[in-house]
Amino acid sequence: MIETPVVCINVMRAGPATGVPTKTEQGDLWQALGAGQGDYPRIIVAPTSIADLFQTVPDLFNLTDNISARA
Repeated sequence: MIETPVVCINVMRAGPATGVPTKTEQGDLWQALGAGQGDYPRIIVAPTSIADLFQTVPDLFNLTDNISARA
């Protein structure tokens, strides 16, 4: 068993353009928060645009690398 840092990106959000009724909650973010047994740190972000995502992804890789180095 190795503890390898992983960055997962959830790009499919429910909304009117996807054919799914608009939700007032952010269930996909709650699912990411509660996934797993809870014995490892998680960083969950919600970029608001493609440009924001483009700028956030390198920071996420740096954060995951820093967290795994401390463990």
